[in-house]
Amino acid sequence: MKHLDVIDGTVASVPVEERPAPAIIGREMLLVVMTLRLPDAEIWTVYTATPAIDQVESSHLQDYLLMSNGLTHNTPCEFSLAEEPLHYVDNKVLDQLYEEGIGFTDMSTILLVSAFIRRSYTELQEFRLII
Repeated sequence: MKHLDVIDGTVASVPVEERPAPAIIGREMLLVVMTLRLPDAEIWTVYTATPAIDQVESSHLQDYLLMSNGLTHNTPCEFSLAEEPLHYVDNKVLDQLYEEGIGFTDMSTILLVSAFIRRSYTELQEFRLII
């Protein structure tokens, strides 16, 4: 599972070793589910994150979601940010958290970050990052 932090005001993926341990979701760290939806695909990724992620503007999270999926920050999309109860995630994610020594409580929530793009991935050529 990847880990997110805020580095120089920007959301970035950092090595898992930099994640605080031991940690409880909702206390020392957040659980973030990022979903990119296109008419022809859906990509979702689960991250642990430091509480600093909760303090950044949603545009930074949108940029990270788009750019981590090979799209430019100005890709037209409908962006949403919501907090949901932990039971929203499946048992495989909960098992992975347990294996990585991350706890949770009945009060733990997750941050859902979603971008819905109305064009198919093949139609987004002008918004694809050149790597």
